[in-house]
Amino acid sequence: MRRRPPDDDTLGGFDRRTLLSAAAAAAILAGCRKVATPAPSPSPPPSPAPTTTHDRAVDTFVPVLVAMADRLVPRDEWGPGAVDADVGTFFRAIFADQRLATIHPLLKRGCSFMMRVAKAETKQAFTSLDGPSRDEIIRRLVENAMRPDGFSGPMFVRIVMALTLEGFLGDPRHGGNKDGIGWKTVGFSPEGRAQGQGLPVLP
Repeated sequence: MRRRPPDDDTLGGFDRRTLLSAAAAAAILAGCRKVATPAPSPSPPPSPAPTTTHDRAVDTFVPVLVAMADRLVPRDEWGPGAVDADVGTFFRAIFADQRLATIHPLLKRGCSFMMRVAKAETKQAFTSLDGPSRDEIIRRLVENAMRPDGFSGPMFVRIVMALTLEGFLGDPRHGGNKDGIGWKTVGFSPEGRAQGQGLPVLP
């Protein structure tokens, strides 16, 4: 959702930059713990395995996820947002990776539901709604004000938020974080991460 200055209590005292930095620190520290334990093969993690057939429905679902991500991590006075980091490429990689097949049905059902609600209530596509209107649908899902059949609204939004942060802050090799834009936003230097020196620093 649209982040406000730190004195606003919308996020329980956490502003946008603190949220991103905390997420980045958690991911980087997890990586440092792996580096600290000798591994037999230091090769980089594998790229997402592509599917053998193209799921045409993904062409519809990815724009919905990007429209959500644009509200969860928006461009604002503190810096660029998820769209600037090209999280759409990351979401496509998620659907192409069969190791993540267990979350594919939830993502598809959630996106389909968002599309139906937007069309029924506004006669517009979810991706065509303005920011506040998208925020309102997301908020109602989070607060269980809408109870869709077949999936949990709060769980769907939590997973989309987690994927958005990963697409914004993850290694650009796997899609998203275009040109390291997420790392730059939180002050992370990838050159020092192997030694645990690339921790984000708040100004």
